[in-house]
Amino acid sequence: MRPPIVGVILRGTEPDMRLNGWQRIAIVLGTIWIPIGFFWGNSLGIHRGDWAIEAWEECLDRTEQQYAERNSKDLDAAQDKCKGDFMPDYNESIRGHEFYGILMVVAGELCLRLAWLLLWFAWRTFRWVYAGFKSGEKPRGEAQRRVRCFALY
Repeated sequence: MRPPIVGVILRGTEPDMRLNGWQRIAIVLGTIWIPIGFFWGNSLGIHRGDWAIEAWEECLDRTEQQYAERNSKDLDAAQDKCKGDFMPDYNESIRGHEFYGILMVVAGELCLRLAWLLLWFAWRTFRWVYAGFKSGEKPRGEAQRRVRCFALY
């Protein structure tokens, strides 16, 4: 006794596995979203360090005003202190920014799948209701068969 798949292949009645246009659009959109979502999420993760950049710029402005009339050695030392305070704060605040990129890719892909599922459900519902209005024009058995197939899927 042959397995069922062998019988299907040998008889030449293999199901049609080609993608239709809507499925291809979904694949293209999903593929395009991967780099866009990653770079967008990565940017959001890096912007978590904006407060440290603002604090550093404020420190530099304050030191320039404070040491404007003194020698440049004191100004350089004060600016180095500002930078020494800035680097650990900034590095700590942007740590794991790649995670935000990955999170945006996953969230975007899930939203895309959900949108396609909702569109498919709405389209099938529309077709089901439309078939109900057209049932008077078609033979009764065919309309019932469509409704029955819709209920099984």
